[in-house]
Amino acid sequence: MKVIVILIFLACLFSCNQNKKESKKLIVSAINLLVSYNTAHPVLHTKQDTDKRNTIYGKAKGLLNKAIKIDSKSPGPYILKIMLFRSIQQHDSALTIAKQMYKLWPRSPITNIYTGRTYEEIGDTISSKLYFNNALLFYNKLLGEKNKDAEIFKYINVETDRAILFIMLNQQQKGESILNKLYTKEKDTLKKASILKYIGKTKKEILAEDIWY
Repeated sequence: MKVIVILIFLACLFSCNQNKKESKKLIVSAINLLVSYNTAHPVLHTKQDTDKRNTIYGKAKGLLNKAIKIDSKSPGPYILKIMLFRSIQQHDSALTIAKQMYKLWPRSPITNIYTGRTYEEIGDTISSKLYFNNALLFYNKLLGEKNKDAEIFKYINVETDRAILFIMLNQQQKGESILNKLYTKEKDTLKKASILKYIGKTKKEILAEDIWY
């Protein structure tokens, strides 16, 4: 599981839903369970390892289901379930969750990215293109409004995401151009590193390396 991405979304979740303590507690328990297991078992060697992983992931999924039942309007547990199913190659299940999330937040660029990414995983590039285009339109609108105080700018590098969306839409040159300009302009070392990991990568490589959503 991509711990950094999970923690970023948790930060957003926590800031937006301070009154949902029980739901947050379940989400944190699920994350701790997954991180603890994956840290101790980075590679599966035997059937017993796989069975153990499935048991742990099943427990985590149960915790996330409870979190959704308590607070169905928080994106965190949906995102974590998508990532969980993706990590064990259950892409149809991940798509089911992505569709549920989309119904709740159809105008969120993040929701559209996760839904598009999930369609990519099952080979439906026509549907993925639709959602990636939606995400790009929403990001363009955000940047056009120039409201840097909007909540999303605190947790997401909107301009980097926008560049990667061009790559996802097979506009490699345009995406690369934006990434190179962002990298040159950025002064912060960590932020530069977060941009650099995408430079020179094709759509196929970004998806295969699982470095974006």
